[in-house]
Amino acid sequence: MESLPTATNEPITLDQLRTTLALVQQLDPPGVGARDLKECLLLQLAIKQAGGEDVSLECELVRDFTRDIAMNRLPLIARKTGRTVDEIKAAIGRLSRLNPRPGSLIGERNVPVVVPDIIVELDDDGEPIVRMTRENIPSLHIDRAYRRMARSRQTDHGTKEFLQNNIRSAQWLIGAIRQRQQTVRRVAEEVFAVQKEFFEHGQAALKPLPMAAVADKVGVHVATVSRAVAGKYVQTPRGIFPLRMFFSGGTVTSEGENLAWDAVKAKLQQVVDAEDKAAPLNDDQLAEKLSDLGIHIARRTVAKYRKLLNIPPARQRMRF
Repeated sequence: MESLPTATNEPITLDQLRTTLALVQQLDPPGVGARDLKECLLLQLAIKQAGGEDVSLECELVRDFTRDIAMNRLPLIARKTGRTVDEIKAAIGRLSRLNPRPGSLIGERNVPVVVPDIIVELDDDGEPIVRMTRENIPSLHIDRAYRRMARSRQTDHGTKEFLQNNIRSAQWLIGAIRQRQQTVRRVAEEVFAVQKEFFEHGQAALKPLPMAAVADKVGVHVATVSRAVAGKYVQTPRGIFPLRMFFSGGTVTSEGENLAWDAVKAKLQQVVDAEDKAAPLNDDQLAEKLSDLGIHIARRTVAKYRKLLNIPPARQRMRF
C-alpha cells in the first residue's frame, strides 16, 4: 500500500486520496465514506456479498435502476432485468433494510423532549377543562431577608433605595409571568370551546379559527395571542400537539360546514388511505373525491397539500 505523507504541509496526490478513501470506506458502520447514496448502498451490499449472500439483483438495481425505483416502474425494471415483479419487490424490500445514512449511527443523537404547557381533559359532560402544568413555570419569589432589609431603619439610604428599586422590578417580572400564564390559559379555553369536535373526530374536525377572533374574545391584541402560543404544547386525550395547530383559516363545505385547512389535509389523507393501491388516484381524481365529500378545492391545492403530507404522486403509490 502506498505510504501517506506524514507532514500536513506536504502535497497530497490524487492516488493517495483514493487510497485513504478506500481505507475510510472499510470502517464501521458499513457505508461510511461514500460519495453518494448509490455508493453507500453498494458498499453495504459488498459486505453482504463477502459474507456469502447473493445480492446480485440488489446491486443491479442500485447501479442501474434507482430512478425507475423512485418512479415505481417495477414492470419496466422486470422486463429489463428478466426478473419477475415479485422478485423486484422482494429485492427492493431487502434494499430498504440498508442504512442510507450510516453516519447517523455515530455520536449522540439528542431527541428533544416536549413538555406540555397545557393539559386539556373532558369532564363527564364532554366539556373541555383546561389547566396549566407547572413544569415550564418558574417558581419565583423575593427573599424575605431582602424585604426586611428594604424596610429596616438600620439599612443605609443608598442600600435601601437599591433594594426597593430591585424589589419593584422583581414584583413586576413575577406579575408579568403570571399574567402571561393567565393569558395562555384563557386563549386555550377559547380555542377548545371552538374545537370541541377535535376530541371525538381528530384533525379532520378542526374548524377555521383566526387568532384575531380569539384575541377579541380574550380582550388582548392579536400579537399578544401570537406570542403567547409560540412554542406552547397542549396535551389532549388524542396526544400532544402544538397549540398553534388549532389556529388556521379554512373553507366552507357545500353543506355549510366550516373546515380548517388542517381538517382538509386530514380528509385528503383519509381519501388516499382508502384508495385502491392497484389504481391510485391522481390529483384531479383526488379533487373529485373531496368534492364528493363537499370540499371544493382546486387540483393545484390538492397537489400542494399532498406534498405537505409527504404523499407521493399516484405513480409512486401504485402497488403491483
